[in-house]
Amino acid sequence: MHVALSWLLTILWWICYPIGILIYYIFTFVLNVLHLLYRPIAFILQPVVYLGQFIFAVLALPFRLLARLEPLYNYVGVAALLGVCGGLCLFYIYNVLHRLLRLDSAPNPEPIKARTAKEYRQDKARSKRKTEPFVLPPAFFNAGADGLSQSPPGVRNRNLLDQTIMEEMDSDY
Repeated sequence: MHVALSWLLTILWWICYPIGILIYYIFTFVLNVLHLLYRPIAFILQPVVYLGQFIFAVLALPFRLLARLEPLYNYVGVAALLGVCGGLCLFYIYNVLHRLLRLDSAPNPEPIKARTAKEYRQDKARSKRKTEPFVLPPAFFNAGADGLSQSPPGVRNRNLLDQTIMEEMDSDY
C-alpha cells in the first residue's frame, strides 16, 4: 500500500505542477500590469478618493463629538435614571398614602343648574334697570350761574384752564 500511495503522489505532482506554474505566471503578469496601471488610475481617481475621504470624515464627525462628550453623556444619563427612579418611588409612596388615608373617594358635587332663556332675559332686564346713565346737571357746566365761581362777577378768572395752549415753533430753518 505504501508503494501505491507514492505512485499516486508522483502522478498528482506531475499533473498539478504545470497548472500551478501556469497560475503563478498568470498571477505575476496580472500583478505587474496592475502595478503599471496603478499610478495613472490613482491619478485619475484622486478627486473621487478625496471626496470619499471627506464624506467619511463628515459622517464620522458626530461619533467623534460623542466620544468627546462621553463623560457628559454618562453624567446626564445617570442623572436621568436617578430622576426616573426617584419619581417612580415618590409616585408609589403617594399612591400608598392616598389609599391609606382614604383620600381617593371624592364627594359627589352638586350639579350646576343651568339658566333658561327666560331667566337670562329677566336678569338682563333687571341689570339694565339698575344701571342708569349718570347725567351731570346743566349748572355744573355754567359755573357763574349758580355762584360756584370763586371770583366776583365782572372779574376775569386767570387760571390754567383759561389760558390758550400755544405750540412751539421750530426755528431751525
